[in-house]
Amino acid sequence: MTCREYESHLFAWLDGEVDGASDAAMRGHEAECPDCHGRGAAERRFDERVAAGIVAGLGADDAVGLVRRARVRPVSAPPRRRWRPVRLLSGLGLAAALLLAFSWYACIGPFECPYLLAAEEGSSAPPAAGNAPGFDRLESRVQAPERILGLRRADGLEPVHLDLMGMSVPAVRARYVGGPSPFSVVWTEAMGMTPSWRREVERDGETWWIAPRSDATLVAFLDARTQTLCTVISSLPEAEVYRVARALRHR
Repeated sequence: MTCREYESHLFAWLDGEVDGASDAAMRGHEAECPDCHGRGAAERRFDERVAAGIVAGLGADDAVGLVRRARVRPVSAPPRRRWRPVRLLSGLGLAAALLLAFSWYACIGPFECPYLLAAEEGSSAPPAAGNAPGFDRLESRVQAPERILGLRRADGLEPVHLDLMGMSVPAVRARYVGGPSPFSVVWTEAMGMTPSWRREVERDGETWWIAPRSDATLVAFLDARTQTLCTVISSLPEAEVYRVARALRHR
């Protein structure tokens, strides 16, 4: 089983809608693939967090049970990628529906993480006009290196705005060249936020957020020294993007 096949069957598997052979294949792949194991664990944690957070007056175990019972009720639904949250709503009230709808927008959606989406868009957005507040301070804290793993910084840091769920967040951007494909690096104030836990992975004893996409791979980390979120973006394979991100983290 490939990672793409695992992801395409994940929701049906968690809903108990696959046969025995498929169940065994999913379990086997998850046991062998750390990334898919993390994805499956994240989906299970989502069930638990939704249940514990929006079903008032119930213990966590009872709440999880309610959500799981709600999931099996048949409803008319759109395609699988958006089915599961709609089915969850059948057993929950209006307040729960609103909260879950927000969770769906903020953490699941087709892009799965609003911060990573904003960083990806910011990697190619036009530079911000003028000298907006916050950029100078952010630039001085980041201190982007001139070179990293044989790559050189093409220009100075550019100020950009990240559109984070309707909010304009200041960020700075650098472009590194000299390899088979350029790397864009975006830094922004952490402000107590982190990317979606759905993209959180533990690797080499550290926490990362990794988002493989059709035309790019994003690897983000929280820089404890500067309290900024750093996101490395390139069309190269994940291993190469991760290597550059790790070098930046430990420079």
